[in-house]
Amino acid sequence: MLTRPSPESSPEAPRESSAGRPAGTSAGPFALWSVVRTKRLPDFVWVYGLLVLAIVAMSIVSPGTLSFRHLMDLTRQAAPLGVVATGQTLLLMCGHIDLSYGAQITLCNVVLSTVMKTAEDSRILPAVPAAVSVAMVVGLGNGLAITKLRIPPFVATLAMALLIEGSYLIYTGGSPSGNIS
Repeated sequence: MLTRPSPESSPEAPRESSAGRPAGTSAGPFALWSVVRTKRLPDFVWVYGLLVLAIVAMSIVSPGTLSFRHLMDLTRQAAPLGVVATGQTLLLMCGHIDLSYGAQITLCNVVLSTVMKTAEDSRILPAVPAAVSVAMVVGLGNGLAITKLRIPPFVATLAMALLIEGSYLIYTGGSPSGNIS
């Protein structure tokens, strides 16, 4: 006749220390951290927890942080970066990388400011297509270098970034100009 071993004699049963706590834990200020560390929480919980902590800290330091106007300004300023990050994410998912994004953005800003020259709203209509067409030409150059010339994407886009940076620094003289506000 077979008998089951009692839970106390089983090797899988948790051992207790002399203080009545499970073995391997301490009762110091880091006891909660050791419990949290042993429980594996999904990564998004940590990310959103840190985001909430940052928002609370910012609202304490600067009370106007959570105002509607400030949040709208933040959203407006972050939107172009979100578009670029989405494009880079798609490239990374395909196993490639584009190192010329930053230079392309600066080149588009230079083209926009050159075409607009003044802060007149009527100059926006020709400036935006000019900047988009310049970005398309740069993208076409990257694509042809990678597909037709068989240059690795890392090297091709790094070379394009250096070429773009050099060209707009020569054009602008390394300093901003214009009076767009």
